[in-house]
Amino acid sequence: LSHASADTEMMLNERAKATRNMEKNLLALFQTADLNDDGLLTEDEFTEILSNEKIQLWLGMLGIDGSDAHDLYQALTCDQVGGLPCDSFVYGVKRLKGEARAQDLIAVVN
Repeated sequence: LSHASADTEMMLNERAKATRNMEKNLLALFQTADLNDDGLLTEDEFTEILSNEKIQLWLGMLGIDGSDAHDLYQALTCDQVGGLPCDSFVYGVKRLKGEARAQDLIAVVN
């Protein structure tokens, strides 16, 4: 039982570390994309950063389709007006990543 508890704790620590790394990478992506440094991503800025194939591949590894910048921007902004703030960007990508994982689970169960 002690061994199982230690394994669980190690797994939780690894997951927390992975989440922190993802948040750090999302913050760096946001800062790179925010060309005018106003703290908001416009759809044009977002489209520009998603034109980078490496960014699309990285999002794909998270289970997020970055091929349609407009649709992804709309999903992240949830109809916010005036641009996408950093915290909404990070939270939105994490939410979409979770939805992608849930869709994978649904496919496995069915």
